[in-house]
Amino acid sequence: MTGHAAPHRFQRPPLFALLGLLILVSARPCASYPVLTHETIIDSTWDSGIKPLLLKRFPVATPEDLTEAE
Repeated sequence: MTGHAAPHRFQRPPLFALLGLLILVSARPCASYPVLTHETIIDSTWDSGIKPLLLKRFPVATPEDLTEAE
């Protein structure tokens, strides 16, 4: 051995860690949909959008199955 210490692979924080920290620090708070708003959206699109898609995906679904899914 020559007495030289092996250089550390990471002497400074990796670039991706700094980028992740920058993203976390710069994030703005945002509002989310309340549960009742989500339920209203589902209810308003059930007959025109969701129910036909369910029947296409599950053609043997009974009316009871659809009521349970609703």
